[in-house]
Amino acid sequence: MENKYAILNENNIVENIIGFEEYYDIDTSINVVDITNLDVEIGNHFDSTEFNFYSIEFYRKWRNKELEKTDFIIPLTDYPNRDAILVYRQELRDWPSKDDFPDTKPVAP
Repeated sequence: MENKYAILNENNIVENIIGFEEYYDIDTSINVVDITNLDVEIGNHFDSTEFNFYSIEFYRKWRNKELEKTDFIIPLTDYPNRDAILVYRQELRDWPSKDDFPDTKPVAP
């Protein structure tokens, strides 16, 4: 079964339902709930005390996808903005060990 995630508005109402391929690329300032094993429809309300928003797994998967998207740059010494991207990649690798993980995430150059 493919993982499903509900995107919630400020009132914890489901606005959209997305799959894994979409969820790693969303803005982490919005509320997302893993609804893989739940019967959920757009318009449903979620009590924020009942669900874990953004699991640690979510952040790690997002980070891993970000690293994968920039893997091809490593051997390209003349790639534009390469140094900034290498710094970003290091920040991604260090991020889980930071005290503020997962509250803040590295920002791509």
